[in-house]
Amino acid sequence: MRTPNADPNSADNQPDWDAMAATLRARLAPTLKVADDADPRAMCQRLLGEAREFYATIDRGGEGAASAQSQISLTTGDDVDGCVAQLSRHAIACVSASLREQRAEFPWLVDQCARAFPKDAEAAADAGGRE
Repeated sequence: MRTPNADPNSADNQPDWDAMAATLRARLAPTLKVADDADPRAMCQRLLGEAREFYATIDRGGEGAASAQSQISLTTGDDVDGCVAQLSRHAIACVSASLREQRAEFPWLVDQCARAFPKDAEAAADAGGRE
């Protein structure tokens, strides 16, 4: 198969994103400290601030960082709402911890941490603890 993006993995040989997320979970889960009563909205607001700082750090003065920072600033309200709706508290903490390591960019970390710490699994655990 030919694609305009010369991906060396090809369409039939893509990484196992779920396995990568499981590895991330195994590495970070023991160190993530998230209070049961942590406010997801406040966590998301802090996370987006950390994302802006991340882009400021990795590309000081470059157009790429300025564009990413500008995009985050323009969409913060919607991004906070989406973060609260889609990410578990542990996924938010995972993205935050991973941004500090500067191993990958924000969108990839959101995807991987959401896979590693699914919101529905956290909601089920929270409900089980209240019974």
